[in-house]
Amino acid sequence: MSSSTYDTLYESSIIRWNRRIINNYWLILAISIMVSTSNYFISEKPLAEYVLNIVILPSVLLLSIILMAELINKYVNTKHSSYYIIFCGSLIALVIIFAHSTVRGIESALLLPIFSACIFFRKKQVLFATGISSIFFLFFVFWEPHFSQKFDPIHTISILAVILIAYVLSMMMIERASELLNELSKSMQASQELMVSKILMEKMSKTDALTNVNNHRAFQEYTDDLLQHSKNLTLHLLLIDIDNFKQVNDTYGHQVGDSILKFTAQTIKENIQDHDFLARYGGEEFVCILIDQSVEEALHTSKKIRRKIFQIGHEELDHHSISVSIGLHTYAHTMSKDKWFQGADEALYYAKKTGKNKVVHYDNIKKGESI
Repeated sequence: MSSSTYDTLYESSIIRWNRRIINNYWLILAISIMVSTSNYFISEKPLAEYVLNIVILPSVLLLSIILMAELINKYVNTKHSSYYIIFCGSLIALVIIFAHSTVRGIESALLLPIFSACIFFRKKQVLFATGISSIFFLFFVFWEPHFSQKFDPIHTISILAVILIAYVLSMMMIERASELLNELSKSMQASQELMVSKILMEKMSKTDALTNVNNHRAFQEYTDDLLQHSKNLTLHLLLIDIDNFKQVNDTYGHQVGDSILKFTAQTIKENIQDHDFLARYGGEEFVCILIDQSVEEALHTSKKIRRKIFQIGHEELDHHSISVSIGLHTYAHTMSKDKWFQGADEALYYAKKTGKNKVVHYDNIKKGESI
């Protein structure tokens, strides 16, 4: 994955999680209003004072902070927005502690920004949140009269220790998550490499090493699948044999013979369509399946292949050309695969017997015609 792609995905993730955190801030506001309202019935304060100081004022402050978070999420650069969202969480904790200062353990609200920072899985954000929480707590202890009286040194150290423990646990969670992500990434990479290797091995097992076209096995599997799923297509089978190939090998050597096989395969490939199928059947024989062509088009393609191969002289053959004989058989949906191949083979045999370097359609054998 490129750096720019990763950055884009990370920014998208930050925006999405900022949204979720702010949604939870709205939930905190709703819960705060509900709890403050219900606590009135056990409070000894006058109604007007309670509603103003415990319900309205804290709710307005919380609402202002959350609206500020909404603006930050919308307009502030994504790179820094998470820090501001965490800071807003610290302010929310501050308001809650002030509004409910008489509640035992209310200072645990200072853990809110730390937990919020964990969501981003970045150590810097967790360190920032821990620092803000610690500063706010010390502010309460040394500057807020109620808390100054409430906390003795042991209690103060204990709360700071809890904040520190929350920081350490958050860091451990991030490290563990990073390890799991790395393990998952390695596992996915290994799986992809295995899949690629399997695909390559599968391709190699179905590719002729010399001519780089499909081999006999690929032809058999492809034909089985094609005949099973192509009921409405017109199919033509070409069986192509290089004439006098044994003589080429005997006279010029097998290295030249290999060169002729490569040339023949390449020429056939260049004169058929991309969706047609070509394979080396064995030795000097190639098999080709023309898909969705009329008989006339299949004959034209066959003639073009024969002509293109014959018109090229080869330096290795003292500038002589080679020729091919081609047997053509059009598939009928009532025939078997073996019958289809047998018809092409008989047409090829007829082409060889009647002079070579020609195209013979199976349907024309009985008429004694060749093309």
